[in-house]
Amino acid sequence: SDGVCDEIDSVFIKVNTELPTPSFSTINNCDGDTVQFSASSGLITSNISWEWSFGSNIQNPLQELSLGTHNIQLVTVNLDNNCRDTLVQQVEIYPLPIADFSTTAVCFGEPVLFTNNSSINTVNWEYNFADGIGVSTNQSPAYIYGTPGVYNVNLNIISDYGCKDSIMLDVIVHELPITDFSVQNNCEGKGNIFTDLSSVINGEISFIQYKFNNGSVSSDSITTNIFNGYGLFDVELTATTTDGCESTIIKQTEVFANPIVDFSILGLCEGDQTIFNSFSSVEGVNIIDYNWTFGLDRFASGKNTSHFFNSNGAHNVSLAITSDQRCTSEISKKISIHKLPSANFEVLSDICLGDEVEITYLPDGSDQNIVEWNYTFGDENISTEKNPTHTYGFINEFDISLEVISSEGCVNDTILPAVIEVHKLPFADFYASTLIASQIESEISFYNTSQGATSYIWSFDNGDYSFEESPSYDFIDLRKYNVSLKAIDDFGCQSELTRVVHIHPEYTIFIPDAFTPDGDGINDIFEAKGNGISGFEMQVFDRWGGVVFESSNLELGWDGTNLSGDPTENGIYMYNVALYDYNGRLWFYNGELKLMR
Repeated sequence: SDGVCDEIDSVFIKVNTELPTPSFSTINNCDGDTVQFSASSGLITSNISWEWSFGSNIQNPLQELSLGTHNIQLVTVNLDNNCRDTLVQQVEIYPLPIADFSTTAVCFGEPVLFTNNSSINTVNWEYNFADGIGVSTNQSPAYIYGTPGVYNVNLNIISDYGCKDSIMLDVIVHELPITDFSVQNNCEGKGNIFTDLSSVINGEISFIQYKFNNGSVSSDSITTNIFNGYGLFDVELTATTTDGCESTIIKQTEVFANPIVDFSILGLCEGDQTIFNSFSSVEGVNIIDYNWTFGLDRFASGKNTSHFFNSNGAHNVSLAITSDQRCTSEISKKISIHKLPSANFEVLSDICLGDEVEITYLPDGSDQNIVEWNYTFGDENISTEKNPTHTYGFINEFDISLEVISSEGCVNDTILPAVIEVHKLPFADFYASTLIASQIESEISFYNTSQGATSYIWSFDNGDYSFEESPSYDFIDLRKYNVSLKAIDDFGCQSELTRVVHIHPEYTIFIPDAFTPDGDGINDIFEAKGNGISGFEMQVFDRWGGVVFESSNLELGWDGTNLSGDPTENGIYMYNVALYDYNGRLWFYNGELKLMR
């Protein structure tokens, strides 16, 4: 060797890996609480020692700490290898919240309003309303108690750090008054009476007020109110205690209906029995008494009655009614007894069948107020005119009656028996030797066959008349004549018959066989001439059968032009003529016609 000495030695070193890693947590960190610590070594082994800075050597100690922040040290040792570690951690002790609330005194039935006045960091509220029923977690709840009384309400709160506080306060629920009143019903207009009966068990009534449906109020314990009308009405009474609590009751009161009194009157005319009919009524009940008064000292009872007034003119009548609820009403009327109107008229006594009869009413000075005339003519016909006319449909003697009614309803009547005799009309009739004659033989004889007549008037429709029984007459003009015969008897009754006579010309016809339509004014028109013709048709044909002209007017002839207005050729044409004479006979004519220009 080179003189360097060497030496080798070996040492075994053991490195432990099971080191503790201490940690802890706390609960109940509020002022005055005992803090509970929960620690952990972070190892599986339980062979650990614990050393707390506040002197405890257990894993989960309990320790009271003062308000504020504390640095807590925990030393953990693994006794298996003597390895250790230290933890320092801050623990804060929080102040307690302050529980508080306020309420207002209420009356029974009203909600108690709880106003939270607790610390602002409160996050949870638990109210116990001390009635064995109600609880609430609302911050400021409202609660309605089931009975009045004093309640010790408890409020428990929790802050945002979990710290708790509680408070208990009295809440007063005042009693409501027992509101009541009595009612004395009455008739309309007299007023119903109301008496207060209100009370309160613990306290005093300080004020009452009635309210009525007509808007009036009263604070009197006994008051009277007159309602509008009758029937059932609601009355409200409110009672208020010295604690300000009030209650209201509504009761019905009935106003008994007064009778509605009225009556009708029949027979206000002189000589009539005047009848009085009550149609009075009372709503829902019965009438028990009727008391009629006529003038000063005449009385009657009963629902309906009658009375004879000993003079016309004005009279006072009153009726008083009493219901079974002892309500009364009365009405008075002034009536007038009227004079009867006159019922006189005049009429002719002899008339002819079919004549219009005129009847004239004969008034007197007191009849200006007549409003209705009712005539009966004896043949089941009537009229309501003042001065009527009437036509009888058969012969006989007839009674006529008249009933007149005044504006006051007074009625008077009269009848005139067999005042009119209706006479039979004569029967006018005739026949003629002929009713159709020509102008050559125009004299016609008329034969009178009338019955029941004594004189006659003939009219020949031209201003000529005859008074003979059976005349003859020569008609001059060609036309129709309405010949009439009027037959008249001794009473002036007459009838008339008219027959039509026709005077016509003799029938003639001429049809030329040639014409020259050359415009020289001579024979330029082909036309038929004739008399006694009532209907006329003419057609002209060319040699091929075509129609070149036609006319239904005897005065309208052919000028030699076709239907288009163009001149036709010279030559032979055919014509066809059909006509009726005045006797209604039909005639036909056919022939040739030569046209030359």
